[in-house]
Amino acid sequence: MTAGTFPLVLYYFNVFSPVSLMANFVAIPVFDAALFLSLFSLLFSAVPLLGEWLIAISSAFIQLMSAWIVQLSRLTWGYWFLSKPTPWQLFGYYGSLAGLLFFWGRNSLWKKQMAILCAGICLVTGLTMMRTEPDAGFFVNVLCAGRDPVIHVRFSGGRNWLIGAGRRFPSDQGEKIILPYFQQKGIRALDGILVPGSYKKHWGGLMTILRELRVQTVVFPGDFHVPEELSRYSDKFRYVRSGETILELPDRESLMMEWAGKKDTAVFIEAGQQKICFVPCGLDPLRISRISPPPDILILPFVKKIAPWNGVEEVRLWVLPGAETEAALFLQKQAGQRYFLNEKGALNIRVFETGFLTKNLVKV
Repeated sequence: MTAGTFPLVLYYFNVFSPVSLMANFVAIPVFDAALFLSLFSLLFSAVPLLGEWLIAISSAFIQLMSAWIVQLSRLTWGYWFLSKPTPWQLFGYYGSLAGLLFFWGRNSLWKKQMAILCAGICLVTGLTMMRTEPDAGFFVNVLCAGRDPVIHVRFSGGRNWLIGAGRRFPSDQGEKIILPYFQQKGIRALDGILVPGSYKKHWGGLMTILRELRVQTVVFPGDFHVPEELSRYSDKFRYVRSGETILELPDRESLMMEWAGKKDTAVFIEAGQQKICFVPCGLDPLRISRISPPPDILILPFVKKIAPWNGVEEVRLWVLPGAETEAALFLQKQAGQRYFLNEKGALNIRVFETGFLTKNLVKV
């Protein structure tokens, strides 16, 4: 089981977990037993009480193993992140496994049959892997665009959203930063763009992005006055109220924006138990102490100072283009990680149920 499934798990999830392996060694035989009990319950359904007993026992087996897997999934140790194999490496692995079984079992009919089966799996898997891409899962890429970051959110299942469109002056950041980034990622269409505020630094590059990429919808705050130059794309526009959920997906992934005026805005991104807050117009005007519970990840523009609030110590990751001396000293006293975009260009945040991983990206 391990030899047959390990490369596929590594290809799709880029992670190997002894914890999950331990769960499978216990859960798979018990699930099989529950399956056979269910089949026997159908055969003996006409026998009074016996069929019902078999169904009850199989149901108890499944509930027991589900509880076992849930308990193990809460453990945060034992996850090894490894390099993802290429489709050709995957194809070669299963081909080698088929050859090993064939030559090792030349005098055994059942081993030859297993080798033929493995070779068939190798062929089908190789063709499938060359035609499809695995789900990259949920991640957030924060790009440095001067003093105001631009955020690309990739939800599980493949939905791509852009938060903020950058400035137009003194240079078009849609053309200089955002489009090269999406070209590098091979993304030609966006499910949505969220304009987080009324200032031109939030929508200045929007015209360029709409002209060059296929965009399904553009979301504005309800009081946003759309410039005449964008009116040709009005069929894509959507206006939301403060606190209205913009996007809600399975696996507890969502996107929402709240505001109390032109400057007091905040974008909330949730992925499972992880909460990300993006404050596009400065920290002081926003009464961030009202955010409950405090975010795990806080993304800010360039800040001059940061006033403390209840729950500030619970922020696990601070991401911002830079900070003046007073704010930098404040951040040094915090327990969470700090990441300054103007020094390293961009940050990839890959979010999991139990936490997140960060990785530097090449500045585009």
